[in-house]
Amino acid sequence: MDDNDDYEVGYKRPPKTTRFKKGQCANPTGRRGKKQKPAPQDNSDRAIIERLSEELIEHNGRMITVREAELLVIRAKALKGDLKAIQMWQALREKLAPKNEKRGGVLLVPCSVPLDEWEASTARQQAPFREQTFEKFSSGSKEDER
Repeated sequence: MDDNDDYEVGYKRPPKTTRFKKGQCANPTGRRGKKQKPAPQDNSDRAIIERLSEELIEHNGRMITVREAELLVIRAKALKGDLKAIQMWQALREKLAPKNEKRGGVLLVPCSVPLDEWEASTARQQAPFREQTFEKFSSGSKEDER
């Protein structure tokens, strides 16, 4: 006998032909999602200025931000002699200019120089800087002892 002959169709027993196949989803398109609410915008003065300064405008055939355009206007006025613009431009340059810090560098050692000669020449070159550093630290420690 075949399995289909013994199977009774009835309450909670659907026909085998109408059942879901293995791996088949009952609702392939899924439930309708909620509408996404737009992110709340910060309407403070600072946030508005930030948003506006990031907008792009065309200037002489190229796209620049509003902030760049403002800096160009300040610079142009400063070059024409506007005192307030000169002061603003100087303040911006001082604020944004890199600090004159002494940084380490790369030391290239020519292979034709013997090690003893190289050590002697580097000691001569570094001596003034080492003395300045020593004086700076030694003078600070004497004041702390007093």
